[in-house]
Amino acid sequence: MKKFILLLASTMTFAQNAKPMPTILFTNKDKKLNGGCYRIPSLITAQDGTLIAVADQRLNGCGDLKYNDDINIVARRSTDGGKTWSDIESIVDFPKGESASDASMVLNKKTGDIILFYNYMDLKNEKDIFKQHYVISHDNGKTWSKSYDITRQIAPENSYKDFKFITSGRATQAPDGTIYQTLVDLQKKGVFIFYSKNNGVSWNLLTGSVQPADETNIVALPNGNILLNARVAGLGSRKIYEFAPNGKLLRDEVVKALPDPACNGAILDYQVGKQNLLFFSNANDSKNRKNMTIKYSTDNGNTWSQGKVLNPGFSAYSSLAQLDNNDLGILYEVNDYGDIAFSYLPIDWVLSQSVK
Repeated sequence: MKKFILLLASTMTFAQNAKPMPTILFTNKDKKLNGGCYRIPSLITAQDGTLIAVADQRLNGCGDLKYNDDINIVARRSTDGGKTWSDIESIVDFPKGESASDASMVLNKKTGDIILFYNYMDLKNEKDIFKQHYVISHDNGKTWSKSYDITRQIAPENSYKDFKFITSGRATQAPDGTIYQTLVDLQKKGVFIFYSKNNGVSWNLLTGSVQPADETNIVALPNGNILLNARVAGLGSRKIYEFAPNGKLLRDEVVKALPDPACNGAILDYQVGKQNLLFFSNANDSKNRKNMTIKYSTDNGNTWSQGKVLNPGFSAYSSLAQLDNNDLGILYEVNDYGDIAFSYLPIDWVLSQSVK
């Protein structure tokens, strides 16, 4: 694996010490927000190479789903690797009184479709009832389907009124085509893995409550196992769980190499030919949301690199994507939730860090 990293890095010309510059894609200076904000980034590369950057558009206030009756899911698209971007486009926009939040996406490599999950509330008629939906794009993010409600398929028993939500960012697809994502249930104090083996036609739960865990990033490993990278309140670090495809727990450990202030991060499985890496980004601090950093692992998350810092100041949620040319892109919250920025990350810059 080290030989692969050195070879890959040597083919690039980007100056290793030059920090990538951010481009603001969503800003709270947008007058349409009327005192609201953009939050919760999700980033993916479509089958044709189009980059799709998605966020909550929270109108008339910046509260989370339960506290804001007008949240939409919006996107900007880039067809040139993040150099230029489309205007803001609507993906999910319910009438006022209904809100959609916390987008996460996955590319179905077998069909080319993109599934976008989100959480939904009807604050007028079903206050405090969280539901889980998805929409699908068959044309690389240009258009999106109607919404599909999958709450009954993925919610654990006796959870109708529970505070439950799909983790934002991205879902994952295993080598056999199975799509996996995580559902957090705060009343049950843990996270559940759900999956589909038929391209999203139907969904099932794989595990019971995995504890402790809040928002939990998920990635399918090359051997078919499922790795969870979890936010845990008060821990000061990330928690990792690994499961076999049948739901058997294989690993459960606190990862001191990944400090975390209880904030959603991002994990990405990176593939070039038969070579595989994991990348992880988060606010790399045990107490405060700051110091956006990206790290990599060559051994399925057993060890991690020292990290390259993108932004030492305020940083919160992030989302990673492998670009069409095998460099990386990151979409992340900055400036006290004032902006969501995109940075293009040359792979040699990311890999020019020592491994612990």
